[in-house]
Amino acid sequence: MGGVFPSLPAFPALFSFRRETSGGDDPRGYKKRALLSVRAQVGVLVVLALVVVLSMEVPLITTDELGIFRTQPLPQPGESRSEGGRGSQIGGPTLEGSLRFNVLLGPGNPVVVDPKLNYTGGSRLWIRINDGWHGFFSQMTVVLNSLSYAEKNKFIPYVFIGKDTMRHGRNRYFDHSVGPNIWEYFFLPVSPTLPPISPSERERDKFFSWHEERNIHNAPEAIKAYYYGHSFDDQSNRDRFKQNKYDEGFYWHHRSRASHLISKYFRFRKEVWGEANLYFNEHFKGYKVLGVHMRGTDKIERAGGGRIIPAREYAEYANAYLTRYKGSRVFVATESKSLLAEFKGLVSDPGRVRSRMVLRSNSTFKRKGQTLEQNIFLDLKTGSGYRKGLDVVLDVILLSRCDYLVHGASAVSEGAIWFDIRLHNRSVHIQYERSTRQCPPWF
Repeated sequence: MGGVFPSLPAFPALFSFRRETSGGDDPRGYKKRALLSVRAQVGVLVVLALVVVLSMEVPLITTDELGIFRTQPLPQPGESRSEGGRGSQIGGPTLEGSLRFNVLLGPGNPVVVDPKLNYTGGSRLWIRINDGWHGFFSQMTVVLNSLSYAEKNKFIPYVFIGKDTMRHGRNRYFDHSVGPNIWEYFFLPVSPTLPPISPSERERDKFFSWHEERNIHNAPEAIKAYYYGHSFDDQSNRDRFKQNKYDEGFYWHHRSRASHLISKYFRFRKEVWGEANLYFNEHFKGYKVLGVHMRGTDKIERAGGGRIIPAREYAEYANAYLTRYKGSRVFVATESKSLLAEFKGLVSDPGRVRSRMVLRSNSTFKRKGQTLEQNIFLDLKTGSGYRKGLDVVLDVILLSRCDYLVHGASAVSEGAIWFDIRLHNRSVHIQYERSTRQCPPWF
């Protein structure tokens, strides 16, 4: 990260070398004395470290390469990530094959530094999540709109998404065993200003209340995943929703803006990136792949997302793709057990369908007389917050690398297109009337 993130403090008194000689130069004598000096200093540091560790009465805190405090180390190469899954490989194999790779999202690329901002002082914006009912990519939408606000108003942004929210309970993706900041489970910091660990220090910075966050999220200039809130143009989003038509101009406006911000601020942690690469190389290397995202469970029509689309409508497109491209594969991402099972029963060749073994809920709930599946992120009895977040992040990364995408109205689907904006012209939005949908060449 050279030059972007501030270096750790140096210790000149311990690590300076004085070239002392009596008379002329004595290079060999100097090297011997320097070597002895280094050994002595290392010994002193080891002794001091042991004294500090032995005197501590709290669990040892470790740090990663950015100096971000965590309560336990990050996973190591080959260490198991999940039940029945492959181990994560930090800095895993590079991406190859027919699927695309957006280099802007890879680890190791420095955050763009805005020359107009003074990263060592000035006003800072603490980006957080105030509503515990936000799904993962709804939270990412809040982050994007907050970053846009920071740019417009010349704030220095940092993201710290903790356990507590202002409404609807705790953040469902929080996992005490991983660390205090959900953002840093999966991403690197968005600016050279590292998030303060102390709540009192964060509270001295600018942050949004629940109402302010909601207003920013629904404002005309806000990035949106589908038809809700106030519109950026003369047509209301309520009318768009009622007309049930795919509006290419609406989606391009929001997708292009989101993609621009993501290319500037989002960097995945290398172990997350490595795990996505590992799955890709095992299942998709050398294949043409259709991505399918099926949003089911608790989807609320009146919130702008529309109806839950039946599996048969997705399968219609999948069968056309598998027929047109011999040897191709389909990658399915969904939180719904029933949709996935029905889809596999409808496709012409289920052996060419791949879906990750993600957490899915066994619970149900009632809504207007209907029995619906519970969304896994709201099921507090199943799985850890970290695992739930990792599942959706990996699915979105893999969807973003597909050659084509079929999807309904969902922030998860939009996240895949935000990660690779080329999917805007290589996707079919089947939430809306068939006559207004994009028509792919293989259908």
